[in-house]
Amino acid sequence: FKLMDEALAALSDANAGVPPLGATYDGGTVNSMLHQAFAGLRNVKEFEECKFFSKCKVGRVSLPYVPYGFLEYHDDSGGKHVLIGGMDTRHCVKRMCAHANVGSRTVYWGSCFTDLSTMVPQGLPYKSYTQHDEQSDAAAWAILNPQNLPPQLHGLATGAHILAFVVSLLTSGSEGGDDVPPAVRFFHAITAYYILILNVQIAVLKRGRLQWESAFLPLTSVRNASLNCMQVLSVALFADCSVRPNVFAEHQQERHYGRIKSFFRGTPSIRDGIMGAQKQHLQQMRTPVSASPKPSGTITVPEAQALAKQAWDFACRFQSWITCGKTPKAIADDFAVFWESEGNKLLTWKKGEVVSDDPVVGMYADEDLF
Repeated sequence: FKLMDEALAALSDANAGVPPLGATYDGGTVNSMLHQAFAGLRNVKEFEECKFFSKCKVGRVSLPYVPYGFLEYHDDSGGKHVLIGGMDTRHCVKRMCAHANVGSRTVYWGSCFTDLSTMVPQGLPYKSYTQHDEQSDAAAWAILNPQNLPPQLHGLATGAHILAFVVSLLTSGSEGGDDVPPAVRFFHAITAYYILILNVQIAVLKRGRLQWESAFLPLTSVRNASLNCMQVLSVALFADCSVRPNVFAEHQQERHYGRIKSFFRGTPSIRDGIMGAQKQHLQQMRTPVSASPKPSGTITVPEAQALAKQAWDFACRFQSWITCGKTPKAIADDFAVFWESEGNKLLTWKKGEVVSDDPVVGMYADEDLF
């Protein structure tokens, strides 16, 4: 967090006091405070000794069942700039796919359980099914590939179809967000968020407050995916500049450092890092670039509130369709009680709380670490 504070302060000073659009990072435990800060979950008094974050205030947009906010930077000339924090979508997707196919839990979507074995006869690679490499993007994409889903929606395959559907909503505003109107990105992301939190409540009903994660995704995965949805909402609301949603992501940094390391083999050294960076910069200078910036477009707060209401109604109808014996009204009423009693507290961090989304922990322990 302190390194990010110093980096943002230096970038702002070099840009006449105007800060960057935001910052992206992965879901590692070391970034927990960054997640909370950019989501408006930290008290600004904690930032008093920071160079950059001490000039920030927390803002809110009133949306149903959304406890998150955003950071607003106030520069020395009186200007205000919304900062957007970015949890990498690929990290969330990989964790969701990993947790959907482990022996320590059965991921239920309403009354439908997720069984990926139905995808193997359709062409799902065995390495993806057995999680030969948990960090592989390609393995996660194979699980979500519609070609590997059974063509007919039946009992055993329903959960896999729903997993792919929810992830498609989640990624359509980020990985697939280029040239997608901001209203569509907003609607898809907040719908995915509502489906996630509705299924948390269903899991609590199934297994109780202490064991609910054994019937759904771990709490940390739900939080991370929720924060990823909030990033999409923030871009649709506040990014009135030229920004490509699928590039505003941490994996772009990984690609850059991968290219820096590509010039050398074996154990890397400081020399290799310096030389690799210089070579990569020289290669980029020789590459012709034809940038055609265009504003990504934004929506207004009233439009966002109207879309959120539509998304909530849709999510309740969808949850009723996948849950036995529940009407949309009953689902909405039950969730309202759950949210007031404990749902809001689950999705927000307690002060000093550190949690892990390590898939190994999820495989071999009852729950992720609290």
